[in-house]
Amino acid sequence: MMKQMNAVSRLATLGLILVLLVFMGFAIWTTGVTLMLSNAVREAVSVNDMYARAYYQLGAEESFEREYRFEPSLDVRGHYQVAAAALVKDLLAASSMEVGDPEADQDLVARVLSEHQRYLLATAQLFAAVDTGDKAKALALDRTTSGPLFEQMQQQVDGLVNEHSQEAIQRLAELDQSQHCAARPMLRCVADLPPQAR
Repeated sequence: MMKQMNAVSRLATLGLILVLLVFMGFAIWTTGVTLMLSNAVREAVSVNDMYARAYYQLGAEESFEREYRFEPSLDVRGHYQVAAAALVKDLLAASSMEVGDPEADQDLVARVLSEHQRYLLATAQLFAAVDTGDKAKALALDRTTSGPLFEQMQQQVDGLVNEHSQEAIQRLAELDQSQHCAARPMLRCVADLPPQAR
């Protein structure tokens, strides 16, 4: 009888240890999943912020170009160049990250940067026309070249901002879903997680 009680006691102890190990393993796994999903949120928000800054810099470029037509100065031209450089920097940085569809982003950013080079050339011609006092030529360049290029780039960068805003929202929802996981039974929790977290 004493042997049976010792065996039952040992089995109960082993069972308790096994349950504790399962819960500890589950806690470690959920911590890992939370860390992975938190990093995905951080990266998605970072990329979205870079595209949003690029959108802002593109608008600033256009604004400084218009300002230069009415009040040409080295200061305005300098601000224009800073905005142009910041636009390129943010677009390249954002497209180099592995968030969303990186190949499609890189292709679109390459097109935007190619158009941006044409925009810079057109704006240089526009600035030269302003510097010589040829307002008619400056206006014609704005209407036929720099203006349409700006609108096309603005639409494309806006599309990137919207796409990556949705990506960040989706990543945040996945993180939120994983946070609710600990409150549900383990097997159902694992089944409900997004595929990349399993």
